[in-house]
Amino acid sequence: MVTLLVPTAKRPELLVTALRSVSEQTAANQIAEVIVSESAGDFRSGEVCKQFPSLPINYIFRDPQMQMTEHFSALKKAKWSGEYTVMLHDDDWWTPDFLSKGIEALNSHPKASTFCCNSYHVLSEQDTLHCGPDFAFWFAANYPTIKPIWEMSRQEVLVACLLHTPAHYSTIMGRAEAFRSSAEIYDTGNIWDVDRMFVFELSRYGTLLYSQVPQAFYRFHGQQLTTSFSDDKKTTQMCQTSEWMIKRSGETLEAIGNLFYARMEHCPTHKRGNLYHLAMQPWALPLLAKHLGDSSDIGKLYKQIRKRTRFKEWIKPYCPPIIFEKGKSFLNKRGK
Repeated sequence: MVTLLVPTAKRPELLVTALRSVSEQTAANQIAEVIVSESAGDFRSGEVCKQFPSLPINYIFRDPQMQMTEHFSALKKAKWSGEYTVMLHDDDWWTPDFLSKGIEALNSHPKASTFCCNSYHVLSEQDTLHCGPDFAFWFAANYPTIKPIWEMSRQEVLVACLLHTPAHYSTIMGRAEAFRSSAEIYDTGNIWDVDRMFVFELSRYGTLLYSQVPQAFYRFHGQQLTTSFSDDKKTTQMCQTSEWMIKRSGETLEAIGNLFYARMEHCPTHKRGNLYHLAMQPWALPLLAKHLGDSSDIGKLYKQIRKRTRFKEWIKPYCPPIIFEKGKSFLNKRGK
């Protein structure tokens, strides 16, 4: 039923943990195949695969070596036999119920193209657990109560993606055809922001199902490609991605702006400080305000928040820290 794509690149010690988590899945009998693809010329990954004879592993050694988007583009051309597809990066791993939760969710929601969940953020297998952020989906879904699944429309997913990347690759399971079609984004050459593009692209083929409960472990480490990007390059790339998503959505700017504005207006008071920080990044509210103009609701809201931010930036050097923090807390509680 499920095809697993496991891209790996000269990290056999991490691949062991990833494949062990696959072998420990409660729905292991639903795995049709595990495609492990080595793109950095390290034959040790093949030896790791031999440690898991119970898994239906198809090992591919890429020669010549490939960079990330080329590797993912090559994976989409492989022959998949599963009804559902999921990608597990070699540096991440799953809880035992990840596959069963995803299969159950997609089976019970025929209009959905994708299931994804929150994740734990860790440095290694020996670490304390930190729950990943779920604010973007919570914001876009109109602040739902805590429940097993939120079902989100394409427009809501777009609004979530305007804040930041709402889900990691290793937390996403999709219907095979949607997964394959969405893989066209790898041909754009966007290395930094391709995961944000992927979440949005999947939503074009059906609703997205999201679980707040983490079923995956997202590992931070020094070998991650994203650590090589400067802040200026990240900002430029994310602004370009936001423009691309808006254009590709087929929605009018007014419709997107109205939904974004409505979500901001209805934000619970105790979370407005978090929302304003995320929304004021160049690729979110400022970008919408630039397109829709100062007279729009989005434009007025942007100017209002920007004015408050400038006041804080001006007064902070002259205000004792304890008084500044008290005042900021007071303003956040009032939603100012």
